[in-house]
Amino acid sequence: MKNDFLKRALVFFKRLSLKPKLGGLQITNSVLRYVFLKDNGAVNTISVKLPPGVVSGGQIQSEENFLHALKQLHELLCPEKPEKKIKVVISLPSAITYTRNYNIPNVGKNRLEEAAELNLKMISPILSEDTYMSWQLIDETRDKFELFGAFVEAQAVDKFRDLLWQVGFMPMIFEFPSLSLSWVINNAIGPRSEPFLTLSISGDGLDIFLLKNGSIYFDYFRSWRSIQGNGKQISRADFNQVVIEEVGKVVNFTSSRFNETLKYIFIVAPGLEQEIKQIVEAKFNIQAAPFRTPIKLQDSSWYVALGAAIRGGWDRSEDRYVSLGTSRVEKMFFQERIVEFTKFWGNAMAALIATFLILMIGSFFLLKTKPEISDRRSDLFNIDFEQSEISELKQSAEEFNRLVKAVANVKREQTSIPAVLDGVREITEKYGVVIDSISISPSNFAVSMIGHVPSYERVIDLKNALADSSKFREVDMPFSKIFASEGSFVNFDVNFKYVPGEIQK
Repeated sequence: MKNDFLKRALVFFKRLSLKPKLGGLQITNSVLRYVFLKDNGAVNTISVKLPPGVVSGGQIQSEENFLHALKQLHELLCPEKPEKKIKVVISLPSAITYTRNYNIPNVGKNRLEEAAELNLKMISPILSEDTYMSWQLIDETRDKFELFGAFVEAQAVDKFRDLLWQVGFMPMIFEFPSLSLSWVINNAIGPRSEPFLTLSISGDGLDIFLLKNGSIYFDYFRSWRSIQGNGKQISRADFNQVVIEEVGKVVNFTSSRFNETLKYIFIVAPGLEQEIKQIVEAKFNIQAAPFRTPIKLQDSSWYVALGAAIRGGWDRSEDRYVSLGTSRVEKMFFQERIVEFTKFWGNAMAALIATFLILMIGSFFLLKTKPEISDRRSDLFNIDFEQSEISELKQSAEEFNRLVKAVANVKREQTSIPAVLDGVREITEKYGVVIDSISISPSNFAVSMIGHVPSYERVIDLKNALADSSKFREVDMPFSKIFASEGSFVNFDVNFKYVPGEIQK
């Protein structure tokens, strides 16, 4: 019911407000690149170089100099409108983002978001309270959902966002370079069922990812600093060896994950594409080619910013892909439409009130100077409305009030589950349990958990601990779901219900 209302409300807002395109802004250690796709097919590109050390390892080291560069970019984009707000999709530096694919049981689309976010917190490489994280669905079977998760340090994103806002940029979406590049590739050749690798080399380092059916299944970034080590520069031999090692990892991953041989490699490496092509084809006997998009740009160094701009032109109500540092894009879009709706009707009401004031003032002077006109026409205002007309007006007013109330309360309070997670972690950490997946029903706090422990004794200890705890009840751990696996681990499947705090007391 709620989803149907949201869809109807979104359609209503679309008719009332404009849907401006967003530009794409890439932030690297050395440059800011902005791309905007115009409706006539033309491309607007502007870049501002960053002095050495302003951004290092993806982190802002000098806020003053970074702010100065952003002001330069804004002045180039809007020389006559310094106060204009420019909405953008931000592609963050690869060095501060992390990605991981993970699976969860197929709990149904209505519980997908809850289960996906819960398991995303479990696999985060950073403390969840210090992390912005997001996910997108990449595959679905009868038994499981396969998801692609992304993580970034919240402090780094907050600093970027604050400085962008100060200058007049409004970051609506945060993503990362490999995701931005995937939009460019999908836009050029469409989603392909066969897996193919993209090798991107930039001033920040080497980014390598695997695309299949338009989604990223493997993503890995290696900075030049990690390759250089203590040396002053990277030798040609070291560079070639790193390329061979990283491509080899993806070749092995493709073979084990999809039971397929990697056949295609796209190269995005301005000035180095032919050299890398020769290295890859000689070592792996895989067809490699420099990637080219039909959209005309100076060179391939603009492709990441272009990908962010491509995403900026989508209908954001249908954008369900990774977005770091913001709520999921379709929710953000709905909030944006509410703000635009409020502004639209605020301006409309102001204009309407001004019109009424002008009419009232005019009528006052007219009646004061020509009272005889008032006497002759006063009878025109003594017409009684039909009862049916009054009823229709009343119904229209009630319907309008209902819609306004529904829009104001569209984001209803959702059930919180941190207490459930704390209770589960308190016991599982004590007995060395590794949680593979967990799902929690917000309606009755029913918990379904799959995990593994080092021994059968730990399984029994875990079950007894859950049964003895005042926080849980109806503990069910079928013996048929307890079995040993490779690596001397014992897998188990347990179901139980959480007892809310007020009942525990």
